[in-house]
Amino acid sequence: MIQNELKILLLEDNLHDSILVEHELFNLKHAYKFLCVNNKESFLQSLTNYSPDLIISDYQLLNFNGMEALELAKKIKPDAPFLLLTGSINEEIAVECLRAGAWDYVIKDHMIKLVPAIESILRTKHAEQKSIAAEKEVRRALAETEGLYRCVVESISEGLLITDFDDIILFANNSLLEMTGYTADELIGHVGYEIFFDKDQWDETINRNKRRFQNVADEYEVKLRKKNGEYIWVRVKGAPYKNGSGEIIGTIGTIIDITDYKQVLIALEESERRIRTVFEDVRDVIFQTDENGVFVFLNPYWKIISGYTIEETLGKKLIDFIPDDYKKFTLDEFINLIYRKKEFSRFEIRLTTHSGELRWIEINIRLSLDEIGQVAGISGIISDINDRKIIEAELIHAKEKAEESERMKLLFLAQMSHEIRTPLNVILNYNAILKEEIQQGILDEFDDIFQGIENGGKRLMRTIDLILNMSDVQFGRYPVKMEQVNLEKLLTKLMKDFKSLAQEKNLVMILKNECEQPLVNADEYTLSQVFQNLIDNAIKYTEKGSITIRIKENDYSKISIDVIDSGIGVSEEFLPRIFDAFAQEETGYSRKFEGNGLGLSLTKKYIELNSGEITVKSKKGEGTTFTVVLNSLIQKGKEHGIGQIIR
Repeated sequence: MIQNELKILLLEDNLHDSILVEHELFNLKHAYKFLCVNNKESFLQSLTNYSPDLIISDYQLLNFNGMEALELAKKIKPDAPFLLLTGSINEEIAVECLRAGAWDYVIKDHMIKLVPAIESILRTKHAEQKSIAAEKEVRRALAETEGLYRCVVESISEGLLITDFDDIILFANNSLLEMTGYTADELIGHVGYEIFFDKDQWDETINRNKRRFQNVADEYEVKLRKKNGEYIWVRVKGAPYKNGSGEIIGTIGTIIDITDYKQVLIALEESERRIRTVFEDVRDVIFQTDENGVFVFLNPYWKIISGYTIEETLGKKLIDFIPDDYKKFTLDEFINLIYRKKEFSRFEIRLTTHSGELRWIEINIRLSLDEIGQVAGISGIISDINDRKIIEAELIHAKEKAEESERMKLLFLAQMSHEIRTPLNVILNYNAILKEEIQQGILDEFDDIFQGIENGGKRLMRTIDLILNMSDVQFGRYPVKMEQVNLEKLLTKLMKDFKSLAQEKNLVMILKNECEQPLVNADEYTLSQVFQNLIDNAIKYTEKGSITIRIKENDYSKISIDVIDSGIGVSEEFLPRIFDAFAQEETGYSRKFEGNGLGLSLTKKYIELNSGEITVKSKKGEGTTFTVVLNSLIQKGKEHGIGQIIR
């Protein structure tokens, strides 16, 4: 332990950080002197002139770093413990610093740990000083009396062991006995390496003992086996053991338990191994560039995706592997990062592989900064998306082909409908004339024939109208005329039109207006067709019960209209296709309900022309609810009205 004032030398070029360090040192229980320097020259002078007992150094300085400072301190002031202070430190650097001889490190964000770290170093230093002093005392005591010798060696906290050249144990102090769990009788007279080490370590111990003849001292770390079979890490300092005549007769060594320290070191190495494994096994390219955009790191997947080896790539830039068509775009993305216009960037480009093939890749990049906020480079991930882009292109082509097929089908149907419509009008007109001419005395069977011709013709005419309307919407020929529409008036009129049809099936029709001013900006014709189709379907597929139409406002200045029936409902499997053109849940000649599958498809397109949305909820056997959502012209609160019942 430092007996007088502790001389602390701080190497720090940041004034704010040096003040923080000095502030924390006020909590140090030991009396101290404090000197702060900020460059290499001042540091070198202070090592000699100031002769510090403890050195604290920032890891990253201007034109200088903590590792260089550590090497200088080991040469000029090797007995002064060295503590690294840094803004951030990864596990790889931490391991490197500790291996290089640093006693400990403290993160600046955890400055509160500085004083505990110093006190721990002082305790360890004190233990080493005691160990050194004990060794010297042992040598002197051996020259004096055996009693004094035992008194000294038993007083030290480190283990002390003396063996002859065959490694027969001659002496072990109490600290060593406590450390290993053996008694003195179990050790004295026995071979040390057979007791403490596994067989694969015996030869090394024997060779060390031979080197003692050459007056060689050494220091090493080794695993030692305790009596209970447990292994601990120890640091051994061995030296030649001499008799009173100065002859070398064996080995004397101090043993310090460093298990806790080694566990931390092993944990850091294991973490480093795991991180390295992740980098090597991940199915993406992980890379890092310097401030000039030059690759300084790539994981092995780069060779799989590009065909280039890592050795071929390091020292080059990403832009060197990008086709000319994408170079400017890629440079712009990198520049936007460097000038802080973006925090990160994600984009897709082509990569020229070693074989000359162009592959699609996705790049995610982020700016890397050093401890003082300066640009250190760019880190990023490169993903191979070539297969995905091929599939996307195939899907787009298939979609375009399907859409073209749909357009051709509608065009064909529209042309055919025009051809059919003229003769159909003639048939219906002549049917009406014939019926009127022979109305008197007409037989009932002829009346049914005329009515059948009229119903079939109207049904065919409605199908033709639907096809023509679908064609107009599909090819953008329909002239949309937006105007103010009162939904309550529109729906009231439609419900009156369907009144007789509903009464034929004894269905109750209900209109509920829960909106104070149900006004929307829409094309009145298409909107009327929407609700005409929905009400017609509701009546068609409902055998008993009611048809309810409800107008209400929602929370987003929109108006929703629900068309609710208690009919047969729609199966869960058919719901996703309910708005597809020509889609019908039941098909073939045996189907119960008539229809061509165009009504709901055209309804959805009409709603889209009015910037609206339509959704459907249904359960087989329990009914169906269609919900149309439109933009409201009036933004007011809700006012619940009274339902109007039409019988």
